Amino acid sequence: MRSQLFNAKNEVIVPLSVFEIPYRKKLQYLTLNVWILISRSKYGSGMGNKYKHQVQAKLKPYVLSAMEDGAIIEPMTQFTFEWTFRNNRIDLDNWVFVHKFIFDCFQESVLNDEQVFMPNDNLTYVQGLHDVYKGVDKSNPHVRITWSSHE
Repeated sequence: MRSQLFNAKNEVIVPLSVFEIPYRKKLQYLTLNVWILISRSKYGSGMGNKYKHQVQAKLKPYVLSAMEDGAIIEPMTQFTFEWTFRNNRIDLDNWVFVHKFIFDCFQESVLNDEQVFMPNDNLTYVQGLHDVYKGVDKSNPHVRITWSSHE
């Protein structure tokens, strides 16, 4: 299983099912449009926080696996997100919203109570983001996150 989670020192591959939440009686991706609907609902901030933590809990094992293999985010890092979707009925601008959940999870991921995957998601660490649509794979929608440091 580890080879599916992590292929290289500066790469994490995550299935898009990580970003699915049970909303309105079905599983939906937590995109910007869904987040806006949640925030406008009666219990918006509480529900949004709950869903954010659910997504991060599903994402964290992928990050910790990468850390076990020596991956870490250093200052002045460029990130590339290669998105492969289950169909082409997705707006990429809705998807880039999940950077928020990914980077928050990166900051909360700690190995052996000492090593943090990414200490902060400010401009000291995140120097650039590049999103690429890689096509459709109905059986394996995923995001491949790669990074390189220019310190």
